[in-house]
Amino acid sequence: FGDDSAVLVRLLAVLGTFIEANGAAPNTRVMAKHLFELLFVSRFHKQAGVRRATMFALSRIVETLPEHVLLSDFEGDMNELIQWLCASQRDDPDHHCRSLATWCA
Repeated sequence: FGDDSAVLVRLLAVLGTFIEANGAAPNTRVMAKHLFELLFVSRFHKQAGVRRATMFALSRIVETLPEHVLLSDFEGDMNELIQWLCASQRDDPDHHCRSLATWCA
């Protein structure tokens, strides 16, 4: 089998777009929680494209959900997420990942 990272990149991008397109629909919150779990796993992927898609999908969650929902639903993971974004801003070898991390943080 080959490298499946291209499929993962597209999947993450599409799922992020679904969150954005779903907007304030009642099921967006649940969808975002499940996507967030996937992003937590994919954030340290060796391929820069996967990390970029992870940050894109995260940005769709952050842009779509109200702040109070983000704080209540992702409260336990927020500190770790912020630490990851700060580290990515400084240390990610990919320029686009550093830029996206700056935007997401």
